[in-house]
Amino acid sequence: MENKIKIELQSEYSEYDIELMIKVINRICNRIETFEFYDDGYYSESWGSITCASRGYYLTQGIPDDGYLMDTYFIVKRVCAAVYDLFGNWESVADVIKEDLDRYNSKVKFYRLKPEYAEMVKDACKNARIELENQKAEINKKQEEKKAYIESVKNSIKEMKTTKEVTKDKNNDSSEYLHEITLHNGNKLLFRERYIPDFGRVVNPCYSVKEGLEPGGLVTKENGISMWEKTGEGIIRPLTDDENIAFNAVHVLGCFK
Repeated sequence: MENKIKIELQSEYSEYDIELMIKVINRICNRIETFEFYDDGYYSESWGSITCASRGYYLTQGIPDDGYLMDTYFIVKRVCAAVYDLFGNWESVADVIKEDLDRYNSKVKFYRLKPEYAEMVKDACKNARIELENQKAEINKKQEEKKAYIESVKNSIKEMKTTKEVTKDKNNDSSEYLHEITLHNGNKLLFRERYIPDFGRVVNPCYSVKEGLEPGGLVTKENGISMWEKTGEGIIRPLTDDENIAFNAVHVLGCFK
């Protein structure tokens, strides 16, 4: 029998969401074969193919995260509802285990998924778990690569001294940072880093990038080459090797990420 059940995942989740969804999947697998439930009439919505929503707030339509204390009974019951929705009626997908009273003291039939359908759910969970674990491995790989890159940037300079400056104005106080970069060849370069609302992070040299010009400037790319640019002057010149190293250090190790 074709397995129509699939847990549809996004291409990328946060570590938090991955851990959360693996917990939910494990709970489903641990309970699905022995889980007993009754039809309380709350399955009128179309549950589809057990679809994952963004940020893990709902692993499936109607399946909550730990904000609802991850109620295992509720989660597994909704999975059974998804199976019912896919295959048509309880008698085709589940066996009647007993007749008993529900919470309203009404006599109802209690069901358990037939083994082949429970196995379908477990297979879908297994496939989803593999995909989530692959995503987690990729996240860990990127984190290690980022960590190694930051270390290489730190090693590319001899020292970085940072001084915080607070500018007061009528609206609020704003912080700027002065970064003095000492290179391995002994040269020192000074940069100012600040954050401009509605614009973003800006790093300016505290020296003139061309004789006769005031200190300052912005880095722009032209044909893949980092260039100094200044308002009213346009493109000035390429960054020197020392400037490239120092500017990159501020960009990677600065205070406004």
